[in-house]
Order: sequence, then structure tokens, then C-alpha cells
Amino acid sequence: MLLVDIYSHYHTNRYCLSYKKTGCSFEKRLLLLLIFLFALMNYSSAQYEWTKQNSSVTAGYLSCILWAHNQFVAVSMDSSAIFTSPDGITWTRHDVNAELYSIVWTGDKYVAVGDTVVLSSDGVTWTYGNLPSLKWPHCMNSVIWDGKQLVGAGAFVFRSFDGITWDVVFTSPICATVYDLIWAGDKYIPLWNGLIYTSPDLITWEEVPAQNTPWNLFHGT
Repeated sequence: MLLVDIYSHYHTNRYCLSYKKTGCSFEKRLLLLLIFLFALMNYSSAQYEWTKQNSSVTAGYLSCILWAHNQFVAVSMDSSAIFTSPDGITWTRHDVNAELYSIVWTGDKYVAVGDTVVLSSDGVTWTYGNLPSLKWPHCMNSVIWDGKQLVGAGAFVFRSFDGITWDVVFTSPICATVYDLIWAGDKYIPLWNGLIYTSPDLITWEEVPAQNTPWNLFHGT
């Protein structure tokens, strides 16, 4: 029944990291999310058959796919293109001069990030955003929309209110790249390799102690 409760909350808030239960710490909630995802993957593989679709477009390596605004939108890290489909079968290629890793829908536009930022209201016509000039590589691996603002992460954590202008709000403390970024409903969580920080407001940041990270929870240390 616990997995059912998490499943319901997951669909309501996208990430069940915000799962509220008395005595359930953030670290335990994160562990519950990982357990749920593992169970969901095993359930999907056992209950459904997948059909390979032969697209007429050359897609290369697809790094992220999103369903929003009545269509699928997929981004690629090596195709210099974005792909759209109304049904997951027929795909259309839209050329963009970008290496992209993540995409999000804000309610009125798509925002895709990678070595640059591109925006579109329809998935067909794309324009470019402006990242600040930085000496350190500043590509973004992940982007989220929290309902009010966009937050992207790579070697830095960026913030934007319109998808066009971006500001740096946090710099990696270990000269490493953020692999993923999560909005848990009350905090932002950029994930480095074995290192997690949290922030409620993108201003104050707190490191999660190493013994409380999911890696150590799984290994029992």
C-alpha cells in the first residue's frame, strides 16, 4: 500500500520527494522514490509490450523526451535537432544549432538546455536564450520549472524567469558537473556524483551529510 500512496503522490507532484509522512526524513523519502522507480520499471516491463517504431528522421542519440502541449518533444545531444511527434510514431525534425540534454514545458513554452538554451511556443520555431559568459564550461544537463521560474544545472546552477536571460545562483563546490536537478516542492536538489546540496530559495544552500545520501543508504553505511 505504501507504493500505491507514493505512486499517487508522484503523479500529483511529479517527484515523490515531497511525499509527506510523519517521521519520514528527506533522505528516507528519496530512498522511497528510488524504490518506487525500480518497482515501476519492473512492473512496466512485465505488464506491457513495447513496439519499436522506425522513424523517417535521423535522430542520433536522444537525451530527453517530454509530453506536453499535445505532442512529444525530444532533444538530442548529437543531432543538432529537436524532434516532435503527435503520437510517438510519426516524427518531424527541426534543426537547431545546439547540443541538448534536457527539456521542460513551462505552461506556455518549451525550454531546452545543453550547450545553449533554446525556446519555442509550438515545438517548431526555436529561438535562443542568453547564458552568461563564463570561463568554466557552462552547459546545462538538467532544467526544471517550479511554477514560477526556470532552474538549470551543470557546472553551475542557473535561474531564469523568462528562459531568455539566465543568472548564476550557485557554483559547484567540487569543480564537478550536476547530473540532475530536482524540485521537491519545498527545496531544490542538484545531484552531483555522490554529493547532494539542497536549497529552499536558490540563495541559501546546505550540504546533505555523506552518510545520509542515497548511495550510502543503499550500501548501509
